[in-house]
This record gives sequence, C-alpha cells and structure tokens, in this order.
Amino acid sequence: MEQEKPKPYITNPRFLASDFKSGKITRNELLLLLWLRLNTNPFGILTVNLSAIQEDIFYDTKNNNYANKLMLSLLSKRYLYYENRQGRRGSFEVHFGDWLLPNKTIRNIDHCFNQGEVRSESGEMVKDSVEVSHKLKAVSQKSNDNNIPTNNIVSGSQLNREVRSHYNDNDKDKEKDDIVAFKGIMVDDFRPESYQELRCQEIAKELGEEHINFLLSIKKKYGFGIIEKAWGLYREDRDKGKKIVNPPAYFQGIIKQTLIDNNRK
Repeated sequence: MEQEKPKPYITNPRFLASDFKSGKITRNELLLLLWLRLNTNPFGILTVNLSAIQEDIFYDTKNNNYANKLMLSLLSKRYLYYENRQGRRGSFEVHFGDWLLPNKTIRNIDHCFNQGEVRSESGEMVKDSVEVSHKLKAVSQKSNDNNIPTNNIVSGSQLNREVRSHYNDNDKDKEKDDIVAFKGIMVDDFRPESYQELRCQEIAKELGEEHINFLLSIKKKYGFGIIEKAWGLYREDRDKGKKIVNPPAYFQGIIKQTLIDNNRK
C-alpha cells in the first residue's frame, strides 16, 4: 500500500509563545502573526492586503484600521518587516525572520531594519538603533539605476573575468592566471544571508549557472535592482518563445544593455 504523502506544514519559533506570556505581544498581535506566517511562502515572504486581513481575522471589529494598527505594532517590535507605506494603498510584501528556508538555513530580517526607519504603532517614525554608516549610504546611492557612470559599464565577458580570476589586473604573472582553475562559489553550496542573496541564488538556478559569483558581483557593484529588472526582461523573452541557446550568457547581455539604457536616461 502506497504511503500517503504528508501535507505541507510550517514551523513557528517557540519564543512567540514566551513573548506572548511575558506581554511583549498582545493576543491579537500573536493571532495575526501566526495567521500571516501560516500563509507565507517557503522563503518567508507574503503579499498582504489589509482589507482582506480585516475581513478574514478581525471581521467583528468596527475599527476598519485595526489590522493596520496591529501590523505597525508588529513592525515596530521587529516580528516582521515591510517598507514604509505612508500614502499608499493596495497589497504589499511582508518579510518574516526566524524562518527555515528550503536550503535548511534560517532567514533573519535584522538587515532590513539597518537600512532606515520603522513606523511605530502610533504612526510615529522611530529611528533604528543601529546607525547607518557612511559606507552603507554610499552603496545605496551607487545602487540607484539612474546614477550609474558610463565608465563603470563593462561587458558580460569582462565581468566574468573579473569575478572568476584569482588575480587582479596588477598581477604580473598573467600566463599563470590563464591556467589557474576557477574556484568560485557553487550555486547549490551558497548560503544566502539576505533576501536579495536568496533571489540571486534562485535566478542562478533557473539560468543553469554553475557558480553564483557573477550575480553577487553585479549586486555589489550596481545594486539588486539591476538584476531584478534584467530578470523581468529575460522572462518576457523566454515566455514569448524566443530561442535562448545559452541562458547565462543571454542574461548577462541583458544586464549589460540595461546598464547602458539606464545611463542614457
């Protein structure tokens, strides 16, 4: 007799029960947090609509803004993360930490709060306790697609050589450089430490990349937005039935062209 396959399930960290007992979160905050985590995808991300939450969970509450109030409270307490939505409506992405990923690593969202401010339950902006360094600000400015200098744009082949070589341009022994085997980071062996790194790994797998170094290099130099934009263009071509003989090389070409186009704007 064939054994029945187990139904999908997720795990929630035990400290949530302790936090509730100690008064760190209220009963309704715990109820909402557990409900959201139950509906989150395997990578700890959920698209949320406040109106739907209000109807599904807090339908007996007269305050139509109650779900938003609880979300802001959970955000300020760092049980979840989403970008500032002041003046916005509609659905939005929510990220969860203490999440067991498919690759058996634990995802955290501490890095999300290091990027700026969060909004408290009352709606007041609260500065993050970790200071944003000048280096982080510089990287943020550099990742702006519209501010990429022309002299930083290089071809896909040049990017490959830069990532895959053990030696830089100052090395004198160029012949030795040509015969040294590349020891990059295998896609399956890579352990992402952020959502952006996780997306890079997912894209690399779909492209059939053996190593992830190229995408990590692009992310570091030009920002993750370039990769997401290029990936969208790649999928459009693929879905239209365009013949792509070498997906990794084709994707690198899209990235190169995207950098050039952004610089012309």
